[in-house]
Amino acid sequence: MLFNPSSEGSTSVQDGRQSPSAVQTHPGIDAQWAPGATGCACGATLSIGARFCQVCGRQAAAAAIMPAYAEPASRGFPAWGIASIICSLIALVLVPFLFGALAILFGFFAWRENRGVGTALMIAGGVSIVVGIAIAIALIEAGAY
Repeated sequence: MLFNPSSEGSTSVQDGRQSPSAVQTHPGIDAQWAPGATGCACGATLSIGARFCQVCGRQAAAAAIMPAYAEPASRGFPAWGIASIICSLIALVLVPFLFGALAILFGFFAWRENRGVGTALMIAGGVSIVVGIAIAIALIEAGAY
């Protein structure tokens, strides 16, 4: 015997087949009120997650049981990446700590949109700090400052 919260009496399974009144429904899902309902071959409306049609007892299609998952579209190169690259280049010749830190920050913003690109930009920001300091030290020792 199967549980059917909408039935008022006991139900049974005969000949190995489930009668329409004996179909188990998913707890907390009412086919009448479920958003995104799909249709059965008999014309009845099935809720997403329903395994059987409550009218004819047929097994629901895989799309009704588990809706298809769509991969998010690739976002390409993030807009914050351009700001990060510009700050990294400025950090090589002017105030490495400030512009390098901005490059890392903008790289983090890019990382939220595209993990691979953002990680590379944050690393480039850190490298620009180190190289910018090395260039500044070399210029100071050469007497250019």
